[in-house]
Amino acid sequence: TSQPVSDFGVELDVRSVANTILPVQFSAPLSPVPLPTEFALHGNHPNPFNPATTITFDLPAPQPVRLVVYSLDGRQVVQDRLGVLPAGVHEVVWRGRDEQDHAVAAGLYLYRLEAGPWSATGKLNLVK
Repeated sequence: TSQPVSDFGVELDVRSVANTILPVQFSAPLSPVPLPTEFALHGNHPNPFNPATTITFDLPAPQPVRLVVYSLDGRQVVQDRLGVLPAGVHEVVWRGRDEQDHAVAAGLYLYRLEAGPWSATGKLNLVK
């Protein structure tokens, strides 16, 4: 298990124009960044978007992650296997392109984010 770091100091030797050493010390407390305790999909921004949108989500534990974008008629537009991601807050960008890297038509799309045992869906509105 890791221990939180209470203080972290940095010491720099700074030289003046006359080449004399000017010791400077900075210190600041570091707070550990809390990891998410549950899976959460925060949606995408901007929405509507053009040409790209960012989907933000939380993982409470390392998980294999997959993003699939669908057209409203149910066809799969693109699938992106993101691999195993560590616990934390993550972002993935969709640039409005299909599997063949062609720009898709303006309109409403659905996406499904799958992370291990969790999944969630959202709506994407591409405008041109």
